[in-house]
Amino acid sequence: MALIRVYANLREILRKDEFTIDATSIKEILEVFESFDNTEYNKIMRDENGNMRHNIIILVNGKNVKFLNGLDTKINRGDVIDLFPPVAGG
Repeated sequence: MALIRVYANLREILRKDEFTIDATSIKEILEVFESFDNTEYNKIMRDENGNMRHNIIILVNGKNVKFLNGLDTKINRGDVIDLFPPVAGG
């Protein structure tokens, strides 16, 4: 099982700030969240074409998945995943 921590407005939408999910990749973790059928979650995470937004930050043990294997990054037991939605402001 991996520990997934969510931040910003994802905490409000998902009504929790931490989850434990048994998954083998980042893609599987995101599929679990999408299975919640939460319209607000999907509006935040996906663009109007249904693609994952490019400005989402996903860290595995502090390393950005963009510099690993993207959504295909493998997850091991005990990993910590941090999920940051797009944030605006300054």
